[in-house]
Amino acid sequence: MKTPHQKVMVKIQIEGTKEPIIDDTFDSDAMYEWYGEKLPLNQYLSNVVECALAIQNDTAS
Repeated sequence: MKTPHQKVMVKIQIEGTKEPIIDDTFDSDAMYEWYGEKLPLNQYLSNVVECALAIQNDTAS
């Protein structure tokens, strides 16, 4: 079942950081570009968070 078209406000901040990695409004039905690949919103956000956590872990080491 497809969800209805919505605007989604997303704010994601990693604990201990000053600024959120994402603080924006997204179109729930849109596709978002990730290194040349078009992804649905949930996969795009997952990739952003995964990369931010990896960067944070690298800088903490």
